[in-house]
Amino acid sequence: SYNKMLRLLPSSMGADGTKNFLIEMSKRGLQFNGHTYAALIAALLNQQRLREAVEMIMEVGRKKIVLSLESYGSLLQLCCSKSLDAPLR
Repeated sequence: SYNKMLRLLPSSMGADGTKNFLIEMSKRGLQFNGHTYAALIAALLNQQRLREAVEMIMEVGRKKIVLSLESYGSLLQLCCSKSLDAPLR
């Protein structure tokens, strides 16, 4: 699925590749849902792009998008596994 592919993109293609992928999803009329945002946030966390991940989490809240409990659990695990001393990028 697009969401599974999205999870892998930032590590293989960088931020620009991810943005292009999201644009392509929009062009094809695919809706961004909780799974899409969770995959993107997880990818950002995996790249230590913590500031962008936090901004994306805030966007989810503003748009009133509902993430599954599994998504929240996975994201919390990822957050906890990252160094708190890492600089925000």
